Amino acid sequence: MKKILITFLFLPLFGKSQAHVVTVGGGFAFPLCELNRSNAVGLFRLFTEGLQFGGYDPAGSIGYRYYMEKYFSFGAEVTHLQLSADDKNNVGRFDHPDGISNFDRNLNFKTKINHFAVSVQYEPWRDENFWSEYNNGWHYSPYVGIGLGLFTFNPTTVLNGKEYELQPLGTEGQGMPGYDSKYSRVAISIPVTTGIKITLPNRKFAFDVSLTVCQTSTDYIDDVGAFYASPADFSKHYGQGSVNYQLADRSIGQGNPAGSPRGINTQNDYIVTGQLKLIMFVNFSDGRNNCFRRSEWQ
Repeated sequence: MKKILITFLFLPLFGKSQAHVVTVGGGFAFPLCELNRSNAVGLFRLFTEGLQFGGYDPAGSIGYRYYMEKYFSFGAEVTHLQLSADDKNNVGRFDHPDGISNFDRNLNFKTKINHFAVSVQYEPWRDENFWSEYNNGWHYSPYVGIGLGLFTFNPTTVLNGKEYELQPLGTEGQGMPGYDSKYSRVAISIPVTTGIKITLPNRKFAFDVSLTVCQTSTDYIDDVGAFYASPADFSKHYGQGSVNYQLADRSIGQGNPAGSPRGINTQNDYIVTGQLKLIMFVNFSDGRNNCFRRSEWQ
């Protein structure tokens, strides 16, 4: 990953142009994780979750992109967002296809995420004519992009009016003898983006409407990933009635036996963000903002 980051940072030095842009954006985010508001699985959750309007949280970003003369651009972006979900918002008290009664599980979480990613975008409708001094109209450019990112997260929940960080508690037994180690709160992402850029006739500003789906390397953004740990192990390791166990199994009615599914351990979490961005064309070489006419590429 270090080599990829270095490549992106120094790529502009090898181009013949000076097409630089700065982006500022804002929008929404929601997770595709175990604590869904629907009972769908796989990427089909993107559509079913997107229709559940109660689970959106804010997202904002700032970024930089280097435009090649046509088609491709390369950039880096920092995004800050919040994610949350609650089993009580599930669509109903019926079994999940994998045997999990999401409503009765009665878990919830929220987390703030700081995400850094580098990416490449392809715009098939943006060619050398885009920069021509004779092309003064609005320009509409759909695009697709893919990148590589790194992000931090820290899921929390509330019990009896007090907020707890969930990762240190090892709610699926992590850290106890015979169980896995505690998961890392730093993970890798692969963001895939689609959108459309609308450039003003003066070629100084543009708007970008985008939707990004990030596949992540973790299954614990919501602190739920595998199986219920043994209540006896919690009592032995942390003491009778520990907070660890109370936050591990908050199910409505009878508790869950050790080894029963608490999540889906075969599928990592996804992050979905939709943003409206302002694109500002900047020329770092001479300070002018209108340097992107065709003559400036010669």
